[in-house]
Amino acid sequence: MQGSDDPVLAAATAIISLQNIISREVDPFAPQVIRKQAAVYQCSAEIDSFGGDTINIPLGGDTINIPPIINAKLVYEHAMGIAHEIVGEENTRLASISMGSEDFAFYLDKVPGCFLFLGIRNPRTGSIHPPHSPYYKIDEDILPIGAALHATFALSLL
Repeated sequence: MQGSDDPVLAAATAIISLQNIISREVDPFAPQVIRKQAAVYQCSAEIDSFGGDTINIPLGGDTINIPPIINAKLVYEHAMGIAHEIVGEENTRLASISMGSEDFAFYLDKVPGCFLFLGIRNPRTGSIHPPHSPYYKIDEDILPIGAALHATFALSLL
């Protein structure tokens, strides 16, 4: 309403300002929690971007807790050994930490496993953009290598 104070706008501005501080001052791969109390007239809000070891996503009053992806050490070492055999040690590397969430974490919460990325970067075919980019293009020539990695891993456990 014109001429009135707007507590929602004030709270939104506070949230954006706090997020700017975190996003500009802290390594993006270092999880941070913003906990401040904002009081505007009769309105108060607590801002909590991360809840403990999980990311909380409010859905109509309910919250889904997404666990982090934690590879089982023995499974990871076994998978890396197979990757070294198939593509060579020089073509394998440990992926950098990511703050994204992945449904696969729910599986790893129940059974030991490991999450791996299959590198597909190939400038010759135009496969240079990351997944979720509108320009993402997969180099399909890599698919048999991915299938070989998965099949060899599965057969090695029989």
